[in-house]
Amino acid sequence: MATVAAEMRAEGVNVINFSVGEPDFNTPPHIIRAGKKAMDEGYTKYTAGPGMIEFRKAICEKLKRENDITYTPADILVSNGEKQSLYNVCQALFEAGDSVIVFRPYWVSFPEFVRLADAEPVLVDTVPEHNFEPDFNDLQVKKSPDVKGVIVNSPSNPTGGVWGEDALLRLLKIAKENSWVVISDECYERLVYEGEFYSTEKLNRDHQIGANVVTCLSLSKT
Repeated sequence: MATVAAEMRAEGVNVINFSVGEPDFNTPPHIIRAGKKAMDEGYTKYTAGPGMIEFRKAICEKLKRENDITYTPADILVSNGEKQSLYNVCQALFEAGDSVIVFRPYWVSFPEFVRLADAEPVLVDTVPEHNFEPDFNDLQVKKSPDVKGVIVNSPSNPTGGVWGEDALLRLLKIAKENSWVVISDECYERLVYEGEFYSTEKLNRDHQIGANVVTCLSLSKT
């Protein structure tokens, strides 16, 4: 859809494109100035594999300030966009014979990340009347010893659904009981207009559930 929209726009058609999650305004001037200043000062070389230490410290500060979660720079990995982070996580955690829970409707790339790791996505229904939270009856039917992880996306692309605290806690407890890794895509954390956003790892820590959670965030949505 993004390709079609770009082609139509090139032909002079006034297109409102809802297919890509990106701001509808240009990069703010102060960010452009900061980028130019960094290049002028020589920040143009290879960085450490996990990312610049200054950047990882800034991410830790953000997570403490906005999400009330304490991390160290050693906990943070920076990639070329969250899409690469999600791919990297699946490559690191899953292999042939594994299954991964993906809730539908889903962002188009979630099942493909799993397949690229030679694992199998297991599609589980959600409940539209309840903000597209998991259908736990369907989850019970679909889970098996082969399942090694579950992908969470709240707020969701494409539904916009924001999962409540109870649904996330229930899923975290199931993940803990079954030794699943929870991959939480939270790139739309600031785009919540009704209700409240809950960080998966914040709930995991506050309620001492002890599930293994990998949180993926993005800089391009707000």
